[in-house]
Amino acid sequence: MATFSSMVKTELCEVKFSESDARAELAAMMLFGENLENGQVVLKTDKAETAARIQSLLKKALNEEISIDILKGRKAYAISISDDVAERAGVYFSEDGEIALDEDVCAEDSSRRAFLRGAFVISGTISDPKKGYDCELLTYNENMAYFATELLEEFGIRANTVKRNNFYVTYLKDTSSISDFLNIVGAHKLMMDFMVTQIEKDFNNRTNRSSICRAANLDKTIAASAQQCKAILKLQKLPVWQTLDEDTKALAKLRLDNVDMPLSELSRKMSPQMSKSSVSRRMKKLIDLAEDL
Repeated sequence: MATFSSMVKTELCEVKFSESDARAELAAMMLFGENLENGQVVLKTDKAETAARIQSLLKKALNEEISIDILKGRKAYAISISDDVAERAGVYFSEDGEIALDEDVCAEDSSRRAFLRGAFVISGTISDPKKGYDCELLTYNENMAYFATELLEEFGIRANTVKRNNFYVTYLKDTSSISDFLNIVGAHKLMMDFMVTQIEKDFNNRTNRSSICRAANLDKTIAASAQQCKAILKLQKLPVWQTLDEDTKALAKLRLDNVDMPLSELSRKMSPQMSKSSVSRRMKKLIDLAEDL
């Protein structure tokens, strides 16, 4: 059975990308999956989807066709990238022999998202939300670990970096940071699964499980909230989002920030306050709009 980490990586390997995004994602893979052999960067993975993703990124960003070697003795793949190809992707060797990044590669918002996505696909782990909350990016490169921390903080995500054995680990421990990270890198489906699992766990920890009526009500809240969040996340990526009035946008943000909150409480948190019926009507409008697009 596939792990949660593996499922997230599979979803991320399906995210569409522009040429600049491809360059940033590829650079992150080289820097976080760094294996130096005979003066070349060699990317290794046990996932066929990741190996195919690297090929696609190279083709899109640099118009390069590079073969995939199947490693002997186990189901694993290796892609060798020469110095000149790496430099065209913004990765180079500094005078002291350290592998480094041309930070212009991450000049745009979408390329910063792509960089974090590439780092996770090649070296990241995330625990099964049913068992715990832990998301990590691992690298041998200290500068890259702190660079990833800075990028995450630019997106409002609190991250920490520590040295563990020979690795530098940038990690997230709280649920809101992990769900925000999944959203930023493009794992929207698994983000929703993560959020629903989180709500269910929190509920089970806080309430008497024998309270069937309350559990049923929360199940309805969870299902409705998940549907609303899915619609909002879809609309935010489309031009129609800019046509919505500011109150509706504010309500949508409040819902994403409070996924387990019933509509009655959302209405009271709005400034100025809205009636529950007004909140319900706006949520229904968002869902209908998303379903029509």
